[in-house]
Amino acid sequence: IASSGKVKKAKAAVAVGGVAIASSGKVKKDKKDKKDKKDRKEKKAKATKEEFDNDGDADDEVKKKAQKEKNDKNDYKDKTDKKHKNDKKEKKEEKTKIDYSDDDKDVDDGESDTAGKGQASKKKGGELEYDDDEVKPVISMLAGLSESKGISLKAADYLAELTNLRLAKNFDQKTSLYITMEAFCGNKMNVKALEDKAKYFDKLIESLKLTGTDVLWALGAYLAMNPGAKKLFAQQLKVAYEQNWAEEKTILDFYNDEEGEGTPAFADAQQAAGPCLKWLAEAEEDSDEDDGNDDGDESND
Repeated sequence: IASSGKVKKAKAAVAVGGVAIASSGKVKKDKKDKKDKKDRKEKKAKATKEEFDNDGDADDEVKKKAQKEKNDKNDYKDKTDKKHKNDKKEKKEEKTKIDYSDDDKDVDDGESDTAGKGQASKKKGGELEYDDDEVKPVISMLAGLSESKGISLKAADYLAELTNLRLAKNFDQKTSLYITMEAFCGNKMNVKALEDKAKYFDKLIESLKLTGTDVLWALGAYLAMNPGAKKLFAQQLKVAYEQNWAEEKTILDFYNDEEGEGTPAFADAQQAAGPCLKWLAEAEEDSDEDDGNDDGDESND
């Protein structure tokens, strides 16, 4: 019986030891499970954080890309608007330039009558002057017409072309005569040149109803632009008289009585006209003597 009791105690002890061992193993297992669970939780949290960070980076990239596209779009719009404004401004300036291409350049006070040679002096809405730069192309065009057509150029056709240019460029009728002198005679307007082109001058003077004073004005303008032709001026004046472009009285009054004062190159023209004026004065005296003799003959009869 005692041995049996011992056996039972021993079994009980073994049983208790087994429970203790079992309990210890369970504790360890629970700790391991908790640790694993904690590790998994931390890994998950870390993964979530990285994913969140990555998502955040991706969002930033998207935002940056969107902002860049927006900036690029705004830059393009600004450049387009600026180009459009510049184009409009250039078109406006070009239109203004065309509308006012004939405007005058300012000239200094106190300049002489001939100081503006070759300079544009035309006022807005006014007429071209003989010495304006815009007159030169007109002379060149008409000179080219004369050279290309030669003697086949009809006076009426020349006058029509001159009239078209006069209306387009806006210069007066007496300037048309000066331009014709330049176009047909160049810088060598001697007796032969004037007589060879007389039919054109006749047509022009008749059609435009130019006076003798207008003719003398044109001769002065030619002299102003061709000072080297001063030695030919008396001959030019004589041709004008012989071709009936200017009457004797008109010529003498213009220069001797200084009715032409203020016209182009008047002082030089007056001086250069001396031989012709003397010739005209002598011819007038001879004419007066002849008239007196005729009156005397009639009274004797």
